[in-house]
Amino acid sequence: MVLSAGAGDPARLSDLAASVLNIPVEEKIGLLERNNVRDRVQKLVEIVTREFELQEISSRIQSQVADEVGKTQRQYYLREQMKAIQKELGEDDDRQQEIEEFRKKIEAAGMPEEPKKAAEKELDRLSKMPPQAAEYTVSRTYLDWLVSLPWSRGDRGQARRSRRRTRSSTRTTTTSRRSRTASSSSSRCARSRRT
Repeated sequence: MVLSAGAGDPARLSDLAASVLNIPVEEKIGLLERNNVRDRVQKLVEIVTREFELQEISSRIQSQVADEVGKTQRQYYLREQMKAIQKELGEDDDRQQEIEEFRKKIEAAGMPEEPKKAAEKELDRLSKMPPQAAEYTVSRTYLDWLVSLPWSRGDRGQARRSRRRTRSSTRTTTTSRRSRTASSSSSRCARSRRT
């Protein structure tokens, strides 16, 4: 319809095309104010090209967003199905209890913010893994290790005292062994002199 209305006159065709374009009014007015038809048509071609490129980019972005939303919805649906199947099999209760125990242990450990975030992220991964997966055991062991570390100051002091006691008992044992060895060797020497 636009083409038939301005088929013989390029000025009229450019005016009609400018009126139907989705561009700011100021840009339309600037286009219509050009007296030279050739300049007007060239400017119109630039605008149409720009709008076409913007439309392609917009279309590509919408497609990517739709794909991502579709993927997220698919993952949610599959997780829900997996939960229902696990619940039917009776696996869900044990796993949920284990996850909740780890959650409580993480809170009780007194971890600094960064290790706590890492532990929570690992716990989230663990909750999504099937127990048969090879990584499940590794992840579980890692979480056990994290929650067993002495994170709070009191625990560190306790660990230090425990190490000191271990060292001092080792020293005492070593010292007593040395003194026994020395006394037995001196008594052997004394016996050998008497004979």
